[in-house]
Amino acid sequence: PSPESLVFEYDEKQERVRRKKEMVDPAKPAAKTREQRQLNHYFGKLNYPNDKWLHTLEDKDGFIELNKIRAFKKIQAYKEMWLKELIAEAISSSKLSFNPSGNAIQYDDGEIKDSSFVAYQKIYNSSDRKLLHEIRSNGLDKPDVEWVATEKIHGANFSFYSTGGTVRVAKRRSLLKTSETFVKGYEEVVERHKTYVRALFQTLKGRLHSLQMVIVFGELFGGSYPHPEVAVKEVSRVQKGVFYSPGLHFEAYDVAVFTGVNGTRFLDFDEMCEALKASGFPLIANPVLRGPLNKILAFDVETFQSRIPAKLGLPKLKDDNIAEGIVVRLAKEAENGNRGRFILKYKSERFAEVARSPKKQADGKEGKKSQRKKKNSKKNRSSLVTKSLEATRLMDTLCRFVTENRLRAVMSKILGEVKSKDDVPRIAKLLSEDALEDFLADEENGEKMKALSKEINEAMHSELEAEAKITVYKNIKHILAGTF
Repeated sequence: PSPESLVFEYDEKQERVRRKKEMVDPAKPAAKTREQRQLNHYFGKLNYPNDKWLHTLEDKDGFIELNKIRAFKKIQAYKEMWLKELIAEAISSSKLSFNPSGNAIQYDDGEIKDSSFVAYQKIYNSSDRKLLHEIRSNGLDKPDVEWVATEKIHGANFSFYSTGGTVRVAKRRSLLKTSETFVKGYEEVVERHKTYVRALFQTLKGRLHSLQMVIVFGELFGGSYPHPEVAVKEVSRVQKGVFYSPGLHFEAYDVAVFTGVNGTRFLDFDEMCEALKASGFPLIANPVLRGPLNKILAFDVETFQSRIPAKLGLPKLKDDNIAEGIVVRLAKEAENGNRGRFILKYKSERFAEVARSPKKQADGKEGKKSQRKKKNSKKNRSSLVTKSLEATRLMDTLCRFVTENRLRAVMSKILGEVKSKDDVPRIAKLLSEDALEDFLADEENGEKMKALSKEINEAMHSELEAEAKITVYKNIKHILAGTF
C-alpha cells in the first residue's frame, strides 16, 4: 500500500475510535450536536443540491422518507427519537421542509409545490347516523361540549397557501397553476388577500417557531345581486341559489398550520378568528350560534336568511334570500379517526342533494307523475337488477341521490375545467361517485349492497352513471354558458 493510503486508513481508524468514545453516552449534548452538524451537512445548501446519491432516494415529489435517513451509517448509531427534532433544527440553517404527513423531507427552495396541496375534508350531513353515533361515543353531545355553527356559503371551496413570502391558491382538488382558468374575476380577490395571508404567516410564526406553511381555507362566492341600487360587475357568478354580492369575495372559515415535526393541524375556532382578524382578513366566518350540539341542530335553517350581504354593507333584497344552511364544528378541535375532524352540514331543504321519496295519494298509491318518472328511469334497467326485488328497491333509492343540487355541488369542485360536451362523461362519473358515497354513508345501505352479488353491484354502478349522464346532458348547455 502507498504511504497516502496508510495515512487515510489511519485517519479513518482514529475517527472511528473518537466517535466510539463519544458515543458511550449518546444522551450527551455533544453527541446530539454532532448529529445535527451531520444533518446540516447532508441537507445544507452547499451539499444537498449537488448530492447525486441523495437525489436517488427521492420519490416523485422530491421527498426522502425518514426511514431511509435512519439507515445512514452516520445517523443510525444515534437515538431514533432525536431524528425529527434534529431535522427541524437543521431546517433553520438549510432549505429543508417536511411533507404534510411529517414522515419525509424535501430540499425546499421556498416555492410552494403542487405536492404541498392539502384537500379539505368531506363535510358530512347532519343526518349521517354513523357520524352522530361517533359523536355520542366520544361524549361530544354532552351539554358542556361547545359547538359552533357558521353560515354555509353557496360558493366554491378556495384556499390560500403561504410560506411567508410565496403565496399560492387552490381550488377543491388541487393548487391552481398560473395558466389555469377558473372563475372570471377571481384574480382580483387573490391579489387583495395576498397581504393578509403573508401577515397571518408572520402572526402565527411568532407563536409557532417551527411554522413552515399556513393554509387558509374558505369559500369563493358572489357574482350576482339583483338590487336596483347595486351596480352589476363583470365577473362570473360562482353558484346560483343565494344572492351575496355583485362582485367576488372570499370568506375564511378554517386555518391549518404546517410545522413539519407535527405535520398539519387546524387551529381552534376562536384562535383562528383572532389570528385572521389580527392579520386584516375582511371576511371571517362569524358564529351564527354557539352551544351544545342538540341546541344547534334545532336551529331553523328553512327560514335562515343569509347574513353575508349585510356583512358587505349591501341593502336588503325585497324577496327572501334563504341561506344554504349552516356548518357545525367543535369550538375545540378533536380528531375522528379515519373520518378526520368532527364537521357536519345542516342544509335547507331547497338545497338538499337527495330527492324526496315519491308522495303517495290518499289511497296509498303513488301519483301518476311519480309513476311515469319511475317507469322512464326503468326502461333501460339491467335484467340483473330487475330480477332482484332488493336490488330494484336500492336502485330506486340510489337514483334519488342524483339531483341537480348535487350536480351544482360537483361543478363547484371543477370550476373552469369544463370546456365542451366532451366533458359530460367525466362530470357524470364524478356525480355518480358523489351520489354513491353519500348513499353508502348510511351503513344499512352499505350492508344491503354487500349482500348482493358482484354482478348486480356492477350493473347498479353502471345504471347510476347512466342516470348521472342524463342529468348532466340535460343541463350541459347552461353549464357551458355559466348559467347553471
